[in-house]
Amino acid sequence: MPPKKVASFGSKVAVNLEGKYQNGKVFDTTENSVPFIFVVGEEDVPEGFSKAVDGLSEGETITVILTPEDGYGYR
Repeated sequence: MPPKKVASFGSKVAVNLEGKYQNGKVFDTTENSVPFIFVVGEEDVPEGFSKAVDGLSEGETITVILTPEDGYGYR
């Protein structure tokens, strides 16, 4: 069996995600759609999201809580 791929800065990855507010309301999801594809460490995604994905193995599932500073900032 080949080793699982591991995400690192500069890797192009596809992730399934569900973004929720603290109250549990979903604001974004890939459920019933295509995965979110991005390059880890690129500026088009929040730094905290890239850091959370960095080092994950293919198929791994995690829960991440981002502060506004690590996400899209304060509203």
